[in-house]
Amino acid sequence: MSTILYSRVVRERHLSGERPPASPKKYLEMVAALVPLEVLGLHALALEVFTESALPPPTTWITNVDGMRWAFVVMVLLSMLFYAVPKWKTWSRWSDYLRVLIPPLAFVLWTALQRVSAFDAWFPALDTGVRFFTAAALASLLTFLTARLPD
Repeated sequence: MSTILYSRVVRERHLSGERPPASPKKYLEMVAALVPLEVLGLHALALEVFTESALPPPTTWITNVDGMRWAFVVMVLLSMLFYAVPKWKTWSRWSDYLRVLIPPLAFVLWTALQRVSAFDAWFPALDTGVRFFTAAALASLLTFLTARLPD
């Protein structure tokens, strides 16, 4: 689901004054925040542009590290903007400042869980096992914390 959609859902709920208890709707909103669809699409494009692949065995490597680093930073910033811009006029709660961090954190964790991604442009020497385990643990923590953010 889209970060822009997540921002709109939260904005509409705030405007209506609705304060639902924990419900499937709230968890749907949380999942939407954790899957920054817009930047994942851009990431797929960045992989196409800044990497090459060879067979056999299947191997992919970054051919333009500076380009991939730049693209990674842009995608992180865009994920924040995709949440903030649709909600800007109703930005009034302290939790909005935390929510704007969810999409970029989720994006970084998604890229850390990929075998070859923009994450590699910044952290090429990070041990694969440590990287995957840490990203999975942090994703679980982010999910836990996101579910508990007050309205």
